[in-house]
Amino acid sequence: MANQRDKSKRQIGFYATPEEKKAIEAIAKARGMSVAELLRGIATGTIKVGLLAFALFHLSRTPSDWSSKALLATGKAAISTIGRALA
Repeated sequence: MANQRDKSKRQIGFYATPEEKKAIEAIAKARGMSVAELLRGIATGTIKVGLLAFALFHLSRTPSDWSSKALLATGKAAISTIGRALA
């Protein structure tokens, strides 16, 4: 059957807060792909994890307003935090 899953693949999962789930879904949607495709891309190295971590952290720290000043502030905080985590 065409919709049968590949027998060599295994299901995985993890727990995420509602905010993390929304952020992951937003990243996948922005890239025009499903969450599963996004995670496969990370696993195969076609999507760089550092950039994804930045985007996820930035999206999960939604500013109180959407002015360029507020977006820049959360972006800088995201870069700083991710930089420390990856160091």
